[in-house]
Amino acid sequence: HPFGGLRLSHGHKISDALGCRRFVWNKATELQKQRLEHNLPFLNYAELCEKLTCWKQEDDMLWLQDAPSQALQQGLKDECASINEFKSNKKGFPKFHPSRSTR
Repeated sequence: HPFGGLRLSHGHKISDALGCRRFVWNKATELQKQRLEHNLPFLNYAELCEKLTCWKQEDDMLWLQDAPSQALQQGLKDECASINEFKSNKKGFPKFHPSRSTR
């Protein structure tokens, strides 16, 4: 998987969890962007959690099963909060989060 699996050291576990959280944020943001482009309502937190459950079952994303669920769910909550701020005209559309290696 793209993060090399969860490793034994604490620092690497945190780094991997953040990478998985970033992946989920970006995946959710892409879904919301597509919905905006097609004039569909945004997905709420519960609907995004259902998507996360599906993603964890997809062959190319089985590695998400190894990530701490709380980190992934918090990523979805934060993405929903950003969508709500966008809807209330407080902020622009959520941005994708690049990995450290691409910054």
